[in-house]
Amino acid sequence: DLVAHDWGAGHVFNALAARPNLVRSWAADCVGLMHPDYEWHTNAKEWQTPVVGEKAVADMVATSESDFVAIFSSLGMTADIAGQVKRGINDEMARCILALYRDATQPRMAELGRQFIAAAPANGLVIVATNDHFAGPVENMTQIAGQVNAKTATIADAGHWWMCEQPQFAASMLMQHWHSVAN
Repeated sequence: DLVAHDWGAGHVFNALAARPNLVRSWAADCVGLMHPDYEWHTNAKEWQTPVVGEKAVADMVATSESDFVAIFSSLGMTADIAGQVKRGINDEMARCILALYRDATQPRMAELGRQFIAAAPANGLVIVATNDHFAGPVENMTQIAGQVNAKTATIADAGHWWMCEQPQFAASMLMQHWHSVAN
């Protein structure tokens, strides 16, 4: 059983497109990234742009921990988790962000979506946080879910860091999913 968030989800989609029977079940958000109409969010577009991206990640590395925590706490992360994330942001991570996002420009993600839909990995749960604007419109997420026969779990009034914003609901949703595939 595999749970994935953000780029972890992107990597899971890639693995399951190649080997759909790799796991018993999967649960992931950000499935909208693979929709053919997906457009990257503002930060991603900056990271994908030479020179602009280098400046953006350098600024992220240089941001003080207190400022980083304030910014990401306002977006739904807990202060403790935001602090832990900031401590992992360094020049190496900045280089990785640029390489990852530059490799994922369209049409690459739409191509991955076609491969993922063709593979149709079983026992999927698409997590839809209604305020996660990084992942595209809710309709695109539910469309992809339907195309691979995955269930959807909607987390109302939660954003990109739904697992921080509504941890009890998130845990319950995952437990229910795992129970459903065990029977």
